[in-house]
Amino acid sequence: LTDRKGVAWVVFSASAALALCGLPLFAVLQAFPTDVPVAVAVVGVGYGILGSLVGTTTFLYVVELFPTSVRGAAVGISYNIGFSVFGGLAPMLCEASLNGSALGPGLVLSFGGLLTAVTVLTAQICHSQGLVKLTHVREQPYFSSSALCGAIGDNSKAKRAQQTESSEGDSTADESS
Repeated sequence: LTDRKGVAWVVFSASAALALCGLPLFAVLQAFPTDVPVAVAVVGVGYGILGSLVGTTTFLYVVELFPTSVRGAAVGISYNIGFSVFGGLAPMLCEASLNGSALGPGLVLSFGGLLTAVTVLTAQICHSQGLVKLTHVREQPYFSSSALCGAIGDNSKAKRAQQTESSEGDSTADESS
């Protein structure tokens, strides 16, 4: 999906889905706390799919933000700070949110998805205005849909590379015959 739509499109879509589904899925789990099939459907399927989409593509997104000269250190530092702050405080925050509402942890999940979606969209808007450089890997890395964020990058280089590869393959086939 990331190869066809772009890394940021997948991160944005998955984060928006988490923002929309985090609270309702938690509400279903809260309504049927002892029903095993409901728990498997909500946690295993609902949160499992959302978690895999958000969790795996985020690493591709973060890696492309940094130039190769500092990529290892920058990704390592940002990953560890992010996971220590959010991963370390999330259980306390969810527990504290139960004082305000029985659906507090669902609100925390939805807020996390919303925060990520807004961040990706804001970064893309800043990139399209030339305020930041989002990628150091591909020319058109994030949103392949020009309808959403405008045409970014130039696919002509990729097309020329594909044509060169196919013509080299043809000449190799001609030489072998």
